[in-house]
Amino acid sequence: MRNILLLYTDPQYLVNQVYPLGLDRIAASLRSHGYEVQLDYPFLPGPSVAQNLAATISRFRPHCIGLGIRNIDTTMACEAYGNFHGPGFSTRYFLPEIKTICSWLKSELPDVPLVAGGGGFTISPEAMLEELGLDFGIRGEGELAFAEFLRCWPDKNKVKTIPGLVWREQGGGSNPRLLYTFDKPLSWHREPSFRYALEHVALPVQLKRGCNQGCSFCVEPMLEGRRIVHRPVAEVIEELEQYASTYTDVRKIFFVDTEFNIPDLTYATALVEGLVQAGLHERFRFASQFLPRPFTPEFARLLQQADFSLIFTCDSFADPVLAQNGMSYRQEDILRTLDICEKLGLDHTVDLIFGLPGETRKTLDETLSLMLDRPPTSWRRYEYTIGARIYQGTPLHRMVQNNASQEEAHIHGRMTPGMLEPCFYCSPKPPLDLKEDIDAVLPFALEFRNGSDEAARQRLGVRWLADQHRWDETAQHFFELDTKSQAAVYGYVFKSLVRENQIDMARSLLEYVWQELTDQGGFDQELAMVGHFLGLLNEMETP
Repeated sequence: MRNILLLYTDPQYLVNQVYPLGLDRIAASLRSHGYEVQLDYPFLPGPSVAQNLAATISRFRPHCIGLGIRNIDTTMACEAYGNFHGPGFSTRYFLPEIKTICSWLKSELPDVPLVAGGGGFTISPEAMLEELGLDFGIRGEGELAFAEFLRCWPDKNKVKTIPGLVWREQGGGSNPRLLYTFDKPLSWHREPSFRYALEHVALPVQLKRGCNQGCSFCVEPMLEGRRIVHRPVAEVIEELEQYASTYTDVRKIFFVDTEFNIPDLTYATALVEGLVQAGLHERFRFASQFLPRPFTPEFARLLQQADFSLIFTCDSFADPVLAQNGMSYRQEDILRTLDICEKLGLDHTVDLIFGLPGETRKTLDETLSLMLDRPPTSWRRYEYTIGARIYQGTPLHRMVQNNASQEEAHIHGRMTPGMLEPCFYCSPKPPLDLKEDIDAVLPFALEFRNGSDEAARQRLGVRWLADQHRWDETAQHFFELDTKSQAAVYGYVFKSLVRENQIDMARSLLEYVWQELTDQGGFDQELAMVGHFLGLLNEMETP
Protein backbone atom coordinates (compact mmCIF):
# COMPACT_ATOMS: atom_id res chain seq x y z
CA MET A 1 0.00 0.00 0.00
CA ARG A 2 2.16 2.83 -1.30
CA ASN A 3 -0.02 5.24 -3.35
CA ILE A 4 -2.24 7.40 -1.15
CA LEU A 5 -4.78 9.76 -2.69
CA LEU A 6 -6.07 12.64 -0.58
CA LEU A 7 -9.22 14.33 -1.88
CA TYR A 8 -10.19 17.85 -0.88
CA THR A 9 -13.97 17.57 -1.00
CA ASP A 10 -15.00 21.17 -0.29
CA PRO A 11 -17.24 22.50 -3.11
CA GLN A 12 -16.75 26.00 -1.66
CA TYR A 13 -13.23 26.02 -3.12
CA LEU A 14 -14.91 26.86 -6.44
CA VAL A 15 -16.05 30.13 -4.82
CA ASN A 16 -13.26 30.94 -2.37
CA GLN A 17 -9.92 29.24 -2.92
CA VAL A 18 -8.90 28.40 0.65
CA TYR A 19 -5.79 26.22 0.73
CA PRO A 20 -6.32 22.71 2.24
CA LEU A 21 -3.88 23.05 5.11
CA GLY A 22 -5.12 19.99 7.01
CA LEU A 23 -4.60 17.67 4.05
CA ASP A 24 -1.24 19.35 3.44
CA ARG A 25 -0.16 18.34 6.95
CA ILE A 26 -1.30 14.75 6.40
CA ALA A 27 0.45 14.57 3.02
CA ALA A 28 3.72 15.75 4.58
CA SER A 29 3.39 13.19 7.38
CA LEU A 30 2.70 10.32 4.99
CA ARG A 31 5.61 11.25 2.73
CA SER A 32 7.90 11.21 5.75
CA HIS A 33 6.80 7.59 6.22
CA GLY A 34 7.71 6.71 2.64
CA TYR A 35 4.32 6.90 0.91
CA GLU A 36 3.62 8.35 -2.51
CA VAL A 37 0.91 10.97 -1.97
CA GLN A 38 -1.26 12.93 -4.38
CA LEU A 39 -3.59 15.70 -3.20
CA ASP A 40 -6.46 16.26 -5.62
CA TYR A 41 -9.70 18.20 -6.05
CA PRO A 42 -12.59 16.23 -7.60
CA PHE A 43 -14.61 19.28 -8.73
CA LEU A 44 -11.96 20.33 -11.28
CA PRO A 45 -11.02 20.70 -14.06
CA GLY A 46 -14.32 19.72 -15.71
CA PRO A 47 -17.93 19.94 -14.53
CA SER A 48 -18.29 16.15 -14.15
CA VAL A 49 -17.03 14.86 -10.80
CA ALA A 50 -17.12 11.29 -12.13
CA GLN A 51 -14.91 12.17 -15.10
CA ASN A 52 -12.49 14.13 -12.92
CA LEU A 53 -12.21 11.23 -10.47
CA ALA A 54 -11.81 8.67 -13.25
CA ALA A 55 -8.92 10.64 -14.73
CA THR A 56 -7.25 10.95 -11.32
CA ILE A 57 -7.62 7.24 -10.59
CA SER A 58 -6.25 6.35 -14.02
CA ARG A 59 -3.15 8.49 -13.49
CA PHE A 60 -2.37 7.58 -9.90
CA ARG A 61 -3.84 4.12 -9.06
CA PRO A 62 -4.34 4.71 -5.31
CA HIS A 63 -4.15 1.95 -2.71
CA CYS A 64 -6.01 4.03 -0.10
CA ILE A 65 -8.05 7.24 -0.30
CA GLY A 66 -8.45 9.90 2.36
CA LEU A 67 -11.42 12.25 2.16
CA GLY A 68 -10.84 15.70 3.63
CA ILE A 69 -14.25 17.07 4.67
CA ARG A 70 -13.61 20.68 5.64
CA ASN A 71 -17.20 21.96 5.56
CA ILE A 72 -20.63 20.41 5.17
CA ASP A 73 -22.33 23.77 4.45
CA THR A 74 -21.56 27.48 4.36
CA THR A 75 -23.16 28.13 7.81
CA MET A 76 -25.07 31.00 6.13
CA ALA A 77 -28.88 31.05 6.23
CA CYS A 78 -29.56 33.71 3.58
CA GLU A 79 -27.67 32.43 0.54
CA ALA A 80 -28.74 33.99 -2.74
CA TYR A 81 -27.52 30.86 -4.54
CA GLY A 82 -28.67 28.37 -1.94
CA ASN A 83 -29.24 24.74 -2.91
CA PHE A 84 -30.98 23.76 0.34
CA HIS A 85 -34.08 25.60 1.50
CA GLY A 86 -36.18 25.42 4.63
CA PRO A 87 -38.75 27.54 6.44
CA GLY A 88 -37.26 31.03 6.44
CA PHE A 89 -33.74 30.13 5.27
CA SER A 90 -31.66 29.29 2.19
CA THR A 91 -28.17 27.83 2.42
CA ARG A 92 -25.57 25.87 0.48
CA TYR A 93 -25.34 22.25 1.65
CA PHE A 94 -22.33 20.21 0.56
CA LEU A 95 -22.92 16.77 2.04
CA PRO A 96 -24.98 15.43 -0.91
CA GLU A 97 -22.09 16.29 -3.26
CA ILE A 98 -19.60 14.62 -0.92
CA LYS A 99 -21.85 11.59 -0.73
CA THR A 100 -21.82 11.38 -4.54
CA ILE A 101 -18.02 11.25 -4.45
CA CYS A 102 -18.09 8.47 -1.85
CA SER A 103 -20.66 6.46 -3.81
CA TRP A 104 -18.63 6.68 -7.01
CA LEU A 105 -15.42 5.61 -5.26
CA LYS A 106 -17.09 2.67 -3.54
CA SER A 107 -18.59 1.53 -6.84
CA GLU A 108 -15.44 1.91 -8.94
CA LEU A 109 -12.84 0.93 -6.30
CA PRO A 110 -14.59 -1.56 -3.99
CA ASP A 111 -11.32 -2.96 -2.62
CA VAL A 112 -9.67 0.39 -1.84
CA PRO A 113 -10.21 1.57 1.76
CA LEU A 114 -11.76 5.02 2.19
CA VAL A 115 -11.00 7.06 5.31
CA ALA A 116 -12.86 10.28 6.13
CA GLY A 117 -11.52 13.14 8.21
CA GLY A 118 -11.34 16.92 8.54
CA GLY A 119 -13.12 19.59 10.55
CA GLY A 120 -16.55 18.96 9.05
CA PHE A 121 -16.23 15.25 9.78
CA THR A 122 -14.94 15.70 13.34
CA ILE A 123 -18.07 17.58 14.44
CA SER A 124 -20.36 14.56 13.86
CA PRO A 125 -18.19 11.56 12.93
CA GLU A 126 -20.56 8.69 13.69
CA ALA A 127 -23.50 10.29 11.88
CA MET A 128 -21.20 11.25 9.00
CA LEU A 129 -19.98 7.69 8.48
CA GLU A 130 -23.57 6.49 8.44
CA GLU A 131 -24.71 9.16 5.99
CA LEU A 132 -21.78 8.62 3.60
CA GLY A 133 -21.80 4.84 3.90
CA LEU A 134 -18.14 4.73 4.93
CA ASP A 135 -16.53 2.32 7.38
CA PHE A 136 -13.68 4.39 8.84
CA GLY A 137 -12.87 7.96 9.78
CA ILE A 138 -10.44 9.93 11.92
CA ARG A 139 -11.66 12.41 14.51
CA GLY A 140 -9.36 15.40 14.97
CA GLU A 141 -5.75 15.58 13.82
CA GLY A 142 -4.93 12.96 11.20
CA GLU A 143 -1.18 13.18 10.69
CA LEU A 144 -0.25 10.28 12.98
CA ALA A 145 -3.56 8.41 12.93
CA PHE A 146 -3.71 8.05 9.15
CA ALA A 147 -0.13 6.80 8.96
CA GLU A 148 -0.96 4.28 11.66
CA PHE A 149 -4.09 3.20 9.75
CA LEU A 150 -1.96 2.46 6.68
CA ARG A 151 0.54 0.53 8.77
CA CYS A 152 -2.17 -1.63 10.36
CA TRP A 153 -4.44 -2.21 7.35
CA PRO A 154 -5.95 -4.70 6.53
CA ASP A 155 -5.92 -6.00 10.12
CA LYS A 156 -9.16 -4.40 11.32
CA ASN A 157 -8.56 -5.40 14.93
CA LYS A 158 -5.31 -3.42 14.95
CA VAL A 159 -6.95 -0.56 13.08
CA LYS A 160 -9.56 -0.25 15.80
CA THR A 161 -6.88 0.47 18.41
CA ILE A 162 -5.73 3.68 16.72
CA PRO A 163 -6.35 6.88 18.74
CA GLY A 164 -8.98 9.08 17.12
CA LEU A 165 -10.32 6.33 14.87
CA VAL A 166 -14.08 6.03 14.33
CA TRP A 167 -15.65 2.97 12.68
CA ARG A 168 -19.12 1.92 11.59
CA GLU A 169 -19.13 -1.85 11.29
CA GLN A 170 -20.41 -4.19 14.03
CA GLY A 171 -22.36 -1.45 15.75
CA GLY A 172 -19.62 1.16 15.42
CA GLY A 173 -17.18 2.62 17.90
CA SER A 174 -14.53 5.26 18.44
CA ASN A 175 -11.29 5.86 20.29
CA PRO A 176 -10.26 9.00 22.21
CA ARG A 177 -7.92 11.45 20.49
CA LEU A 178 -4.38 12.05 21.65
CA LEU A 179 -3.44 15.46 23.01
CA TYR A 180 -1.90 17.48 20.20
CA THR A 181 1.68 18.71 20.51
CA PHE A 182 4.06 20.50 18.16
CA ASP A 183 6.76 17.94 18.86
CA LYS A 184 8.75 18.74 15.72
CA PRO A 185 8.88 21.58 13.20
CA LEU A 186 6.04 21.61 10.67
CA SER A 187 6.90 21.07 7.03
CA TRP A 188 6.94 24.35 5.09
CA HIS A 189 6.43 22.55 1.77
CA ARG A 190 3.12 23.44 0.12
CA GLU A 191 1.22 21.39 -2.44
CA PRO A 192 2.01 22.72 -5.94
CA SER A 193 -1.42 21.66 -7.23
CA PHE A 194 -3.00 24.33 -5.02
CA ARG A 195 -0.49 27.12 -5.71
CA TYR A 196 -3.18 29.42 -7.09
CA ALA A 197 -4.90 29.41 -3.69
CA LEU A 198 -1.67 30.57 -2.06
CA GLU A 199 -1.22 33.44 -4.50
CA HIS A 200 -4.85 34.46 -4.95
CA VAL A 201 -6.17 34.18 -1.37
CA ALA A 202 -3.38 33.67 1.18
CA LEU A 203 -0.73 31.29 2.38
CA PRO A 204 -1.95 29.79 5.69
CA VAL A 205 0.39 29.49 8.66
CA GLN A 206 -0.48 27.83 11.95
CA LEU A 207 0.78 29.37 15.20
CA LYS A 208 -1.12 27.37 17.80
CA ARG A 209 -3.92 24.94 18.43
CA GLY A 210 -6.72 25.13 20.95
CA CYS A 211 -9.46 27.55 21.99
CA ASN A 212 -10.35 28.45 25.58
CA GLN A 213 -13.51 30.38 24.68
CA GLY A 214 -17.11 29.26 25.28
CA CYS A 215 -19.13 30.82 22.44
CA SER A 216 -22.47 29.05 22.21
CA PHE A 217 -22.46 28.22 18.51
CA CYS A 218 -18.75 27.60 17.89
CA VAL A 219 -17.21 24.22 17.08
CA GLU A 220 -13.55 25.24 17.47
CA PRO A 221 -13.11 23.92 21.04
CA MET A 222 -14.39 20.55 19.79
CA LEU A 223 -12.08 20.57 16.79
CA GLU A 224 -8.92 21.77 18.49
CA GLY A 225 -9.52 21.20 22.20
CA ARG A 226 -9.50 23.80 24.96
CA ARG A 227 -5.83 23.36 25.76
CA ILE A 228 -3.74 25.97 23.91
CA VAL A 229 -0.40 24.83 22.48
CA HIS A 230 1.93 27.30 20.77
CA ARG A 231 4.67 26.81 18.22
CA PRO A 232 8.06 28.39 19.00
CA VAL A 233 8.27 31.91 17.59
CA ALA A 234 11.69 31.26 16.05
CA GLU A 235 10.31 28.27 14.15
CA VAL A 236 7.46 30.36 12.72
CA ILE A 237 9.87 33.10 11.62
CA GLU A 238 12.09 30.54 9.91
CA GLU A 239 9.08 29.08 8.09
CA LEU A 240 8.04 32.52 6.83
CA GLU A 241 11.57 33.26 5.65
CA GLN A 242 11.44 30.04 3.64
CA TYR A 243 8.19 31.19 2.03
CA ALA A 244 9.65 34.61 1.26
CA SER A 245 12.40 33.06 -0.83
CA THR A 246 10.37 30.19 -2.33
CA TYR A 247 6.96 31.70 -3.18
CA THR A 248 7.87 34.95 -4.87
CA ASP A 249 4.28 35.69 -5.98
CA VAL A 250 2.70 35.15 -2.55
CA ARG A 251 1.95 38.45 -0.86
CA LYS A 252 -0.45 37.60 1.99
CA ILE A 253 -0.03 35.35 5.03
CA PHE A 254 -3.09 34.29 7.00
CA PHE A 255 -2.47 33.01 10.53
CA VAL A 256 -5.12 30.33 10.92
CA ASP A 257 -5.40 30.46 14.70
CA THR A 258 -8.89 30.36 16.14
CA GLU A 259 -8.14 33.80 17.60
CA PHE A 260 -4.70 35.43 17.30
CA ASN A 261 -4.77 37.21 20.68
CA ILE A 262 -5.78 34.42 23.07
CA PRO A 263 -5.20 33.48 25.81
CA ASP A 264 -3.34 36.78 26.31
CA LEU A 265 -1.01 39.10 24.40
CA THR A 266 2.30 37.54 25.46
CA TYR A 267 2.84 35.14 22.58
CA ALA A 268 1.09 37.36 20.02
CA THR A 269 3.34 40.31 20.91
CA ALA A 270 6.50 38.22 20.70
CA LEU A 271 5.46 36.86 17.32
CA VAL A 272 4.66 40.26 15.80
CA GLU A 273 7.90 41.72 17.17
CA GLY A 274 9.72 38.82 15.53
CA LEU A 275 8.07 39.53 12.19
CA VAL A 276 9.19 43.16 12.30
CA GLN A 277 12.73 42.35 13.45
CA ALA A 278 13.09 39.86 10.59
CA GLY A 279 11.82 42.43 8.08
CA LEU A 280 9.01 40.11 7.00
CA HIS A 281 6.49 42.95 7.16
CA GLU A 282 8.28 44.41 4.14
CA ARG A 283 7.65 41.19 2.20
CA PHE A 284 4.16 40.12 3.28
CA ARG A 285 0.85 41.45 4.49
CA PHE A 286 -0.53 39.56 7.48
CA ALA A 287 -4.09 38.81 8.58
CA SER A 288 -5.82 36.80 11.29
CA GLN A 289 -8.90 36.55 13.53
CA PHE A 290 -8.91 38.57 16.77
CA LEU A 291 -11.13 38.96 19.80
CA PRO A 292 -11.93 42.51 20.96
CA ARG A 293 -10.23 41.65 24.25
CA PRO A 294 -7.36 41.52 25.11
CA PHE A 295 -6.32 44.48 22.96
CA THR A 296 -4.24 47.55 23.85
CA PRO A 297 -3.04 50.69 22.03
CA GLU A 298 0.54 49.42 22.26
CA PHE A 299 -0.38 46.10 20.67
CA ALA A 300 -2.37 47.89 17.95
CA ARG A 301 0.60 50.09 17.05
CA LEU A 302 2.77 46.99 16.76
CA LEU A 303 0.21 45.36 14.46
CA GLN A 304 0.11 48.51 12.36
CA GLN A 305 3.89 48.49 12.06
CA ALA A 306 3.79 44.87 10.90
CA ASP A 307 1.09 45.63 8.27
CA PHE A 308 -1.66 43.49 9.76
CA SER A 309 -5.28 43.30 8.69
CA LEU A 310 -7.55 42.29 11.58
CA ILE A 311 -10.82 40.35 11.55
CA PHE A 312 -12.63 40.96 14.84
CA THR A 313 -14.98 38.27 16.12
CA CYS A 314 -17.55 40.57 17.74
CA ASP A 315 -20.85 38.70 17.06
CA SER A 316 -23.02 41.46 18.57
CA PHE A 317 -22.81 44.95 20.09
CA ALA A 318 -25.50 44.11 22.65
CA ASP A 319 -24.40 42.90 26.10
CA PRO A 320 -27.46 40.68 26.71
CA VAL A 321 -26.66 38.71 23.55
CA LEU A 322 -22.94 38.53 24.35
CA ALA A 323 -23.62 37.34 27.88
CA GLN A 324 -26.19 34.72 26.94
CA ASN A 325 -23.89 33.24 24.30
CA GLY A 326 -20.81 32.88 26.47
CA MET A 327 -18.58 35.58 24.95
CA SER A 328 -15.67 36.71 27.12
CA TYR A 329 -15.99 40.39 26.11
CA ARG A 330 -18.68 43.05 26.23
CA GLN A 331 -19.77 46.11 24.29
CA GLU A 332 -17.32 48.41 26.04
CA ASP A 333 -14.43 46.12 24.99
CA ILE A 334 -15.59 46.14 21.36
CA LEU A 335 -16.03 49.92 21.20
CA ARG A 336 -12.73 50.59 22.93
CA THR A 337 -10.90 48.33 20.48
CA LEU A 338 -12.64 49.84 17.45
CA ASP A 339 -11.77 53.32 18.68
CA ILE A 340 -8.11 52.32 18.97
CA CYS A 341 -8.17 51.03 15.39
CA GLU A 342 -9.92 54.16 14.15
CA LYS A 343 -7.29 56.45 15.68
CA LEU A 344 -4.54 54.48 13.94
CA GLY A 345 -6.39 53.80 10.70
CA LEU A 346 -5.66 50.12 11.34
CA ASP A 347 -7.29 47.93 8.70
CA HIS A 348 -9.99 45.72 10.17
CA THR A 349 -13.21 43.81 9.59
CA VAL A 350 -16.01 43.53 12.15
CA ASP A 351 -17.73 40.12 12.14
CA LEU A 352 -21.28 39.92 13.52
CA ILE A 353 -24.07 37.34 13.80
CA PHE A 354 -27.65 38.57 13.97
CA GLY A 355 -30.32 36.40 15.56
CA LEU A 356 -28.33 34.64 18.29
CA PRO A 357 -30.11 33.47 21.47
CA GLY A 358 -31.19 36.55 23.42
CA GLU A 359 -31.57 38.68 20.30
CA THR A 360 -34.63 40.93 20.49
CA ARG A 361 -35.83 43.93 18.55
CA LYS A 362 -34.11 46.08 21.16
CA THR A 363 -30.72 44.34 20.93
CA LEU A 364 -30.95 44.30 17.14
CA ASP A 365 -31.60 48.05 17.05
CA GLU A 366 -28.68 48.63 19.43
CA THR A 367 -26.23 46.77 17.18
CA LEU A 368 -27.54 48.43 14.00
CA SER A 369 -27.36 51.88 15.60
CA LEU A 370 -23.72 51.39 16.59
CA MET A 371 -22.89 50.13 13.10
CA LEU A 372 -24.42 53.29 11.63
CA ASP A 373 -22.39 55.38 14.08
CA ARG A 374 -19.26 53.64 12.81
CA PRO A 375 -19.90 53.16 9.08
CA PRO A 376 -17.54 51.36 6.72
CA THR A 377 -14.43 53.26 5.64
CA SER A 378 -11.37 52.45 3.56
CA TRP A 379 -9.96 50.66 6.60
CA ARG A 380 -13.13 49.30 8.28
CA ARG A 381 -15.55 46.73 6.87
CA TYR A 382 -18.50 44.76 8.21
CA GLU A 383 -19.24 41.13 7.57
CA TYR A 384 -22.20 39.43 9.14
CA THR A 385 -24.38 36.37 8.97
CA ILE A 386 -28.01 35.96 10.02
CA GLY A 387 -28.92 33.04 12.23
CA ALA A 388 -26.54 30.58 13.87
CA ARG A 389 -26.00 27.13 12.38
CA ILE A 390 -26.69 24.53 15.09
CA TYR A 391 -23.90 21.96 15.16
CA GLN A 392 -23.82 18.82 17.28
CA GLY A 393 -22.13 19.13 20.66
CA THR A 394 -22.07 22.92 20.91
CA PRO A 395 -23.62 24.80 23.85
CA LEU A 396 -26.25 26.06 21.40
CA HIS A 397 -27.14 22.50 20.47
CA ARG A 398 -27.51 21.51 24.11
CA MET A 399 -29.64 24.58 24.79
CA VAL A 400 -32.15 23.83 22.04
CA GLN A 401 -32.25 20.16 23.04
CA ASN A 402 -32.99 21.00 26.65
CA ASN A 403 -35.52 23.73 25.84
CA ALA A 404 -37.04 22.46 22.61
CA SER A 405 -40.59 23.52 23.40
CA GLN A 406 -39.63 27.07 24.46
CA GLU A 407 -37.23 27.56 21.55
CA GLU A 408 -39.28 25.91 18.81
CA ALA A 409 -40.21 29.22 17.20
CA HIS A 410 -36.51 30.10 16.79
CA ILE A 411 -35.39 26.77 15.28
CA HIS A 412 -35.43 26.77 11.50
CA GLY A 413 -34.83 23.41 9.89
CA ARG A 414 -34.87 19.80 11.07
CA MET A 415 -32.79 18.49 13.95
CA THR A 416 -31.49 15.38 12.19
CA PRO A 417 -29.03 12.76 13.58
CA GLY A 418 -25.68 14.41 14.15
CA MET A 419 -27.23 17.73 13.11
CA LEU A 420 -25.89 17.05 9.61
CA GLU A 421 -28.78 18.69 7.79
CA PRO A 422 -28.67 22.52 7.93
CA CYS A 423 -30.64 23.81 10.90
CA PHE A 424 -30.48 27.35 12.26
CA TYR A 425 -31.31 29.25 15.41
CA CYS A 426 -32.60 32.73 14.71
CA SER A 427 -34.44 35.20 16.94
CA PRO A 428 -36.73 37.12 16.86
CA LYS A 429 -37.60 36.21 13.24
CA PRO A 430 -36.61 33.58 10.66
CA PRO A 431 -33.32 34.44 8.91
CA LEU A 432 -34.72 35.64 5.60
CA ASP A 433 -37.32 37.82 7.34
CA LEU A 434 -34.67 39.24 9.66
CA LYS A 435 -32.48 39.99 6.66
CA GLU A 436 -35.24 42.15 5.19
CA ASP A 437 -35.37 44.19 8.41
CA ILE A 438 -31.58 44.64 8.40
CA ASP A 439 -31.51 45.56 4.71
CA ALA A 440 -34.09 48.27 5.38
CA VAL A 441 -31.81 49.91 7.98
CA LEU A 442 -28.24 49.46 6.73
CA PRO A 443 -27.20 51.42 3.65
CA PHE A 444 -24.26 48.98 3.43
CA ALA A 445 -26.28 45.77 3.81
CA LEU A 446 -24.61 42.60 2.54
CA GLU A 447 -25.72 40.18 -0.13
CA PHE A 448 -24.75 36.54 0.34
CA ARG A 449 -23.81 35.48 -3.17
CA ASN A 450 -21.58 32.44 -2.76
CA GLY A 451 -22.23 31.15 -6.24
CA SER A 452 -19.83 29.94 -8.92
CA ASP A 453 -20.89 30.26 -12.54
CA GLU A 454 -19.60 27.98 -15.27
CA ALA A 455 -17.21 30.57 -16.71
CA ALA A 456 -15.58 31.06 -13.28
CA ARG A 457 -15.23 27.29 -12.86
CA GLN A 458 -13.63 26.99 -16.32
CA ARG A 459 -11.09 29.71 -15.51
CA LEU A 460 -10.26 28.05 -12.21
CA GLY A 461 -9.92 24.71 -14.01
CA VAL A 462 -7.27 26.13 -16.34
CA ARG A 463 -5.27 27.49 -13.40
CA TRP A 464 -5.69 24.16 -11.60
CA LEU A 465 -4.25 22.25 -14.58
CA ALA A 466 -1.38 24.72 -14.90
CA ASP A 467 -0.51 24.21 -11.22
CA GLN A 468 -0.28 20.46 -11.90
CA HIS A 469 1.90 21.04 -15.00
CA ARG A 470 -0.57 19.13 -17.16
CA TRP A 471 0.30 21.34 -20.10
CA ASP A 472 -1.59 19.60 -22.91
CA GLU A 473 -4.81 19.64 -20.88
CA THR A 474 -4.12 23.22 -19.83
CA ALA A 475 -3.93 24.23 -23.50
CA GLN A 476 -7.07 22.27 -24.38
CA HIS A 477 -9.14 23.91 -21.63
CA PHE A 478 -7.62 27.34 -22.31
CA PHE A 479 -8.66 27.25 -25.98
CA GLU A 480 -12.22 26.39 -24.89
CA LEU A 481 -12.50 29.67 -22.97
CA ASP A 482 -14.05 32.79 -24.44
CA THR A 483 -11.71 35.71 -25.14
CA LYS A 484 -12.60 37.57 -21.95
CA SER A 485 -11.78 34.51 -19.82
CA GLN A 486 -8.57 33.89 -21.76
CA ALA A 487 -7.53 37.47 -21.00
CA ALA A 488 -8.20 36.80 -17.30
CA VAL A 489 -6.13 33.62 -16.97
CA TYR A 490 -3.32 33.76 -19.52
CA GLY A 491 -1.02 35.68 -17.16
CA TYR A 492 -1.19 32.97 -14.51
CA VAL A 493 -0.58 30.23 -17.10
CA PHE A 494 2.33 32.20 -18.55
CA LYS A 495 4.02 32.55 -15.17
CA SER A 496 3.51 28.85 -14.46
CA LEU A 497 5.15 27.94 -17.77
CA VAL A 498 8.12 30.22 -17.19
CA ARG A 499 8.53 28.88 -13.65
CA GLU A 500 8.86 25.38 -15.13
CA ASN A 501 11.18 26.59 -17.93
CA GLN A 502 8.57 25.89 -20.64
CA ILE A 503 9.76 28.95 -22.59
CA ASP A 504 8.68 27.93 -26.09
CA MET A 505 5.17 27.13 -24.88
CA ALA A 506 5.06 30.42 -22.93
CA ARG A 507 5.95 32.37 -26.08
CA SER A 508 3.36 30.51 -28.15
CA LEU A 509 0.73 31.34 -25.53
CA LEU A 510 1.56 35.06 -25.58
CA GLU A 511 1.57 35.22 -29.38
CA TYR A 512 -1.83 33.50 -29.52
CA VAL A 513 -3.31 35.81 -26.88
CA TRP A 514 -1.88 38.88 -28.61
CA GLN A 515 -3.58 37.92 -31.87
CA GLU A 516 -6.90 37.06 -30.21
CA LEU A 517 -7.08 40.28 -28.19
CA THR A 518 -6.07 42.35 -31.21
CA ASP A 519 -8.75 40.75 -33.37
CA GLN A 520 -11.46 41.21 -30.73
CA GLY A 521 -10.56 44.80 -29.85
CA GLY A 522 -11.21 46.61 -26.58
CA PHE A 523 -8.37 44.93 -24.67
CA ASP A 524 -5.78 47.73 -24.73
CA GLN A 525 -4.71 47.29 -21.11
CA GLU A 526 -4.37 43.53 -21.49
CA LEU A 527 -2.38 43.94 -24.71
CA ALA A 528 0.05 46.23 -22.94
CA MET A 529 0.68 43.50 -20.37
CA VAL A 530 1.12 40.86 -23.08
CA GLY A 531 3.71 43.12 -24.69
CA HIS A 532 5.46 43.49 -21.35
CA PHE A 533 5.62 39.70 -20.92
CA LEU A 534 6.97 39.27 -24.46
CA GLY A 535 9.66 41.79 -23.65
CA LEU A 536 10.64 39.80 -20.58
CA LEU A 537 10.93 36.64 -22.66
CA ASN A 538 13.17 38.44 -25.15
CA GLU A 539 15.42 39.61 -22.31
CA MET A 540 15.61 36.05 -20.96
CA GLU A 541 16.68 34.71 -24.37
CA THR A 542 19.24 37.44 -25.07
CA PRO A 543 22.80 36.11 -24.52
